[in-house]
Amino acid sequence: RVYAEDPVTFLPSIGFLSHYMEPTGKPGLENVRVDTGIVEGSTISMFYDPMISKLVTYGPTRDFALKGMAKALDNYCIKGVRHNVPLLRDIISQPQFISGDISTNFIQEVYSDGFTGRMDKANKNELIAVAAYMHIKRTELAKRFCNQKRQITDYNDDYNTFDLVVSTDNFSQQVIVEKHISHFSVMIEDQQLEIFSDWEAGDTMMKATINGEDITVHFEGRNSQLLFLRYFGQKYSVAVYDNRQDILLTHVPKKLSVSQAHILRAPMPGVVKSIACTEGNEVEEGTIIVTLEAMKMQNPLFAPMTGKIKKIHVKENDSITDDDIILEFDI
Repeated sequence: RVYAEDPVTFLPSIGFLSHYMEPTGKPGLENVRVDTGIVEGSTISMFYDPMISKLVTYGPTRDFALKGMAKALDNYCIKGVRHNVPLLRDIISQPQFISGDISTNFIQEVYSDGFTGRMDKANKNELIAVAAYMHIKRTELAKRFCNQKRQITDYNDDYNTFDLVVSTDNFSQQVIVEKHISHFSVMIEDQQLEIFSDWEAGDTMMKATINGEDITVHFEGRNSQLLFLRYFGQKYSVAVYDNRQDILLTHVPKKLSVSQAHILRAPMPGVVKSIACTEGNEVEEGTIIVTLEAMKMQNPLFAPMTGKIKKIHVKENDSITDDDIILEFDI
């Protein structure tokens, strides 16, 4: 079941489906069925269940159907709301699920510390290689002149090799990329990845083969050097710079972020059903302090920290919207 909900907190997500493309009608996705009542442009409302679809794959064996499900989830494009595709994609890769040794306690047993996303070394290197590939493709496109015939078509060896730095919030990695006629070679530490793809700037989905393995990555936009990619359903913000840019960045002052850990905000629109504290109360982190009703469900909101309640901004039966301040702690 594909739901419009946060894959970590399981809280429903509402919004406008700016892009919606089901994984059907494509080569390799013949044994896929999608039962749904929405289309691109639909709105996930706070008044109804947040289920987007029932995704079904089938085949002669469980293993065949699971491989089809992995491919279907990788090719399912949903933009505009948070959804549980990252969690579903990870679940079907778990050994317990593959073997069928599961129970109703599966989530608590496998994700006892919560779902944090899927990113082992192999997946990380694939993401790095894809980001480098996209960066080079976009950089070469930017160098061309519109409606001009004087375009560079031949490259000497110096222009075929790129020294780049690829980074996210969790890592920064130097890579060397060699461009060949048919593919790119990406050297990451002691591993070389051969990446074949016909992706071009403007495509929303990249299908590639990396060292013989087929992968699918969604391109969800960019902001300057920052690429917004979705891999295994998980969204990543990946920055790609050449070595000179990376050195210059060390001289740019870091923007200080202001902590908002003491503020509890509404994770979705809804109605405040109950408030279990008053101003001046001391509460423990993780205590249920507010219950918010949305999508026919009562959703408990937990204290983000241990401390004293400084100010409550809402009252029971108030209608609030996404990101509204509910209460503040004294700091």
